[in-house]
Amino acid sequence: MTRRNAGKLACLIAAVLFPALPVKPAFTEVQQRYLDIKPESCVNPLNINSYGKVTMAILGSFDFDVTNIVRNSLLLLGDLAPAHIFVENVSAPPTDGEFSCGVCYGPPDGYADLVMQFYVEDIVEILKERMKPEDWLPDTRIELTLKGYFNDESNNYKFEASDCVELIRVISIGDYGETKQKKNDKTQGSED
Repeated sequence: MTRRNAGKLACLIAAVLFPALPVKPAFTEVQQRYLDIKPESCVNPLNINSYGKVTMAILGSFDFDVTNIVRNSLLLLGDLAPAHIFVENVSAPPTDGEFSCGVCYGPPDGYADLVMQFYVEDIVEILKERMKPEDWLPDTRIELTLKGYFNDESNNYKFEASDCVELIRVISIGDYGETKQKKNDKTQGSED
């Protein structure tokens, strides 16, 4: 069983065990929310050869409490559940309030954000299914969309949030097939 199918199975099991948490409620309104891929990075490089995780955050605000997000409703690219989810203040919406791809987000603002981690190889697998081979060029910018449901006493709605990644393909160098990016990761302790 792949991680992708295991995530769907986990959502199904959660829906059976916790029926009060609807997996797909009949909400009609769709609201835009902020998604920050790789908080503290504006470019959001995605190494398509990586076996690591990429961090994303749905940004909370004074009128959006991320703890009311139905966690088992979250799907990236319509198909991929997060590997890990936790709450932490990691970023802030852009000051201009724009919902646009690849904007630079601000430093933590004091509001809780819903932080998720996804396996890069799972994202790449989905993108390869949906993209033409000629589109797999370095520096290609791709919009990733996350959808889910929000549910509290007074509000019930669907939301979606998007941000962009920039594909990078690391070319092998050296005798042992290590890559320049992997060498940088080892020295900087960065996450992919």
